[in-house]
Amino acid sequence: METGFVQRDIDPRILSTTRCEHDLACLGGEAPCETMLFTNRDVPVVKCLGKQPCNKRNSYDGMQICTCPVQRKLHGL
Repeated sequence: METGFVQRDIDPRILSTTRCEHDLACLGGEAPCETMLFTNRDVPVVKCLGKQPCNKRNSYDGMQICTCPVQRKLHGL
């Protein structure tokens, strides 16, 4: 499980256009949500592990996934 990311090589356009209700806390080492890369499907996704409410959290194929562009980039997607 990867949490507590520190900002690294993220396109500034992604950062400036991403609206985050947690003020991109994941980039500062504070992880308001726990996520992991999930690749056991046809499409790799960022899976939400915690129960933290978020407007980027969506249901997909029986699981909760994160659609945040910053989290996707941090996980290599």
